[in-house]
Amino acid sequence: MVTLVGLRSLRLQACKVDGTLEQQVVEFDWATVTEWEADDEALAFCFKYHKPDKDPKWVKIQTPYVSGKILNTHIQVIPQNSDDSNQSD
Repeated sequence: MVTLVGLRSLRLQACKVDGTLEQQVVEFDWATVTEWEADDEALAFCFKYHKPDKDPKWVKIQTPYVSGKILNTHIQVIPQNSDDSNQSD
């Protein structure tokens, strides 16, 4: 799986063991992400998303490149406004 972080969404794209990308993509709009955390012991980044008419769900992405200390320092929320409607991810 490849994790793609964009201005409007977080996308998870399937890939083969050799890294070749596959067609399957799951996209989470940032507006649906309600919580996130880094699990240093499990080496995972976790987030909860909530889509309309569905129960909230947690997703866990295991990676050796996660640290709660780094995420808490470097992640900031940038409010959306009408001026950024033409920007792409």
